Amino acid sequence: MALHTKLWYFERFGLINVLTEPQRRQFVGLTRMLEVKRGNPIYLPGDRSDQMFLLKAGVIKISSVAPGEGERILTLLYPGDVFGELAVVDDVPRDHLAVVHEDAVICAMSRETLLKMIHAVPELGFQITN
Repeated sequence: MALHTKLWYFERFGLINVLTEPQRRQFVGLTRMLEVKRGNPIYLPGDRSDQMFLLKAGVIKISSVAPGEGERILTLLYPGDVFGELAVVDDVPRDHLAVVHEDAVICAMSRETLLKMIHAVPELGFQITN
């Protein structure tokens, strides 16, 4: 995906408004766009919390799974929603399940990238967690 396409996407949702132009290009260059088909997991309980995601298209189902209780849907996420953002502040394993409910395009950002950018521009952390 072209850099200008990814940059437009981030600007549309206001995620990088607090960054300078060089910081925007750096941030966008360190992200990955992924196309994921319905039914595929993004992450599972027990997976490392090392990425945050921004949903560009599709629907993501966030669920909890308890022994003897089965799956409990916590929420459905739609384009523009951020998920897995606790990866920014917490380095504990995931405690819920994120599965593609309708074919999706997501942007993945590593915890390391986010922490570097938040260190440089603390306002970015506020944008991500709100």
